[in-house]
Amino acid sequence: MTVIAAAPERAKARLDQWLWFARFVKSRSLAARLCAAGAVEINGNPVKKPNQTVRVGDIVVVPQGGWERTVRVVALGIRRGPTAEARTLYEEAAAASRLSDLAPGWVPLLAEEDAAASEFLSGTSGKSQPWQMKASRVAKHRKGASS
Repeated sequence: MTVIAAAPERAKARLDQWLWFARFVKSRSLAARLCAAGAVEINGNPVKKPNQTVRVGDIVVVPQGGWERTVRVVALGIRRGPTAEARTLYEEAAAASRLSDLAPGWVPLLAEEDAAASEFLSGTSGKSQPWQMKASRVAKHRKGASS
């Protein structure tokens, strides 16, 4: 009779691996890129390396879709299982918030006094664009370039 022993619970795991096990990302390489970009935080500290260790009880902030999720690590896991198994690895520490709500408001680059420049660039001012030369100017330009 063969007995399969369950692996003892680990004390720590790589963050990219845990994010993949918990199904926050579709691939481990995507988890590594999120970590390297500084988009993930552990206990309030931004993570710069995918091999950052995560332990049970840590608070992880991770972007997922258009949301930022704050979760508490409950277990580290030993494999990437089904969704029901992945949900046992964490619990929500705070309500998810939209990333658009966290981003600063958009400020237009052109002020009202630059409206004339904006009209000129968009072509609504009735004037020709600088790159639209008249046929006579094109002919002169070509003659000058061939000499």
